[in-house]
This record gives sequence, C-alpha cells and structure tokens, in this order.
Amino acid sequence: GFDPSIVNPPVIIENPIYGSLTPKFLNFAAPGMMISIIYFLAIGLTALIFVVEKKEGLLERSWIAGVTIIEIMFSHIIVKFFIQIIQVVLLIVFAHFIFEVEFKGSLLLSMALIFLQGICGMTYGYIQRRENLYFIFLFVFFKGLLISSFCENEMQVMEVAMGSVFPMLLSSGILWPVEGMPSVMRFLSHFTPLTYPVEAIRCIAARGWSFVYYKVWLGFLITSSWSLAFFIIAAILLALKK
Repeated sequence: GFDPSIVNPPVIIENPIYGSLTPKFLNFAAPGMMISIIYFLAIGLTALIFVVEKKEGLLERSWIAGVTIIEIMFSHIIVKFFIQIIQVVLLIVFAHFIFEVEFKGSLLLSMALIFLQGICGMTYGYIQRRENLYFIFLFVFFKGLLISSFCENEMQVMEVAMGSVFPMLLSSGILWPVEGMPSVMRFLSHFTPLTYPVEAIRCIAARGWSFVYYKVWLGFLITSSWSLAFFIIAAILLALKK
C-alpha cells in the first residue's frame, strides 16, 4: 500500500537544454581542433616563408629599395589572406559535411572566428631572431610573424613552433575542459590565444549562439587583440634588427 514514488530517485534528469543525454566527444573536440589546425598552419606557413626571404637576402633587398617594415608585413598578410579563406572553407566542409560535426549556429560566424584565429597565427610567426631567443620563453603559449622575426633558419622555426604546440593544446581546453583542469593550469589557460576562441566556437556550434552573446563576442575580441599585439611586437623587433 506504499506510494511507488517514495523509492524514486530524488533527482530527475530531464532533457538537456543544450546537447543530448549521450554527447559525442567529436562534437566537443572538433571545434577546438579546427581552431588549432588553422592557427598552427598559419604559423608554420608564415614563419617559414618569412625566414626563407631573410635567408636568401630578399628581405634586405626590399629594405634597400625603400619598402617599409609595415608594408612587408601587410604584403605577407594580404597574400595569405586568400590562402586562409581556402583553408577555412575546406576545413568547414570536411568537418560539417563529411565528418558530420554538429553546428547548430551560423557556419559563417564560425568561419569568421576561425579565419581571425588564422590571422592571429600569422602575426605570431614573424618574431624570430637568434639574439632574441628569450622571447621563446615569454611567448611559449603563443605564435607566424612573431616567430620569424627572431629565427634565422627553418630549423629554428620548426623547433619554436612545434615546441609550443603541445603546451597550448593541453592548456587551452581543446582536449580537456578548462573547468576540469588543476587551478594552476586553469589560471595559465587565460593567457593563451586559443582558450576564449575555442569556447566561443563551441557556443556557436553546440548552443547555436549568435554574436550578441558574451562568450561569442569575447572570443572575437580576444583573437583580434592577440593579433594586434603580435603584429606590433613583430614590427618593433624587425625595426630593431633593421
């Protein structure tokens, strides 16, 4: 004669507001991997091309001809602008239509954020110079224009770029949620150029959020700020070397 509801669990799990009761790890990791892939591709391409120009004397020839540092840097960015568009389009096509990664929000907004992250990667690849190797420690979490301004050859570019890949992947919440990290790692994650953009693109993909939401526009703002900072530092270092 007892009411059967007495033995029911006190917590009732309803349908989730975002996602499903059986989430896929692919939908969690893919947005972050897309951001990181474009970021590291831009770093490697920009840094290697710029270092090769310095090694072969093309950069000094441009300076002698009267070309300014800002003009040289913008010329690289403009050329890679079109390469970046092709890479972003192919990445979205493969992720969404072939691997069936869930995108509930705007694909154009996601592409814009990924593209901005590629610009951020470009601007990091320009800073490498042998006498400025202490910047490797300072920017161990960051990267394109920045790297190339303090490296003299392709091997140094690969060492610096690849050496910062894994710390950034582990500390940016790409493979493991930031909320589940130890307090020290969670603190360090705020100082990488990937953490907030990764969270922003997850909000777009999994929750369908638009640009008006705080976490989305913050991701755009953080990416733009890192790009501007890397560009200014690279220009200063290249000017000092000149």
